[in-house]
Formats: sequence, structure tokens, C-alpha cells
Amino acid sequence: MVESEWNIYKGKPVQIKAKRIFERFEVQTLEGLMQGQSGDWLIEGTEGEKYPCKDSVFKRKYEWVKKSINQVTKNE
Repeated sequence: MVESEWNIYKGKPVQIKAKRIFERFEVQTLEGLMQGQSGDWLIEGTEGEKYPCKDSVFKRKYEWVKKSINQVTKNE
């Protein structure tokens, strides 16, 4: 096996859709059926994939960008 040197990389900024769920839930992910706990976030990625995310991880990785589609009025 030929190894290269370690380099440092930063993730590309992408926007995701997410909503916080306040009850236990299940979601079919690319890796199979996963469990979400009350207070976890359900994320929809850039390719439409869905997965649960713990609140502490979500708060560390993501920041709010804009209102949801349901909150936008016709005048905006």
C-alpha cells in the first residue's frame, strides 16, 4: 500500500433542510433504518437523503439561514 501525506481539508459549505422533532421517530437512510430521539433533528441532504442528527451535533455544525417555506408570506 502506498501512503500519501496527511493534509487538512475543510468541508464545502452546503445548505440542507432540517426540522426538529419532539418525539421518537424512524427514518430510512442510505445506511438503513435509523432511530431518532425526541429533540433530534431530521435532516434532508443535498441529494434528498434523510438522516437523524443529535441536537448537540446539529448546533455545532449548522446555523440558521432563512425562514421555512411555510413561514414565507406572498409579500416576501
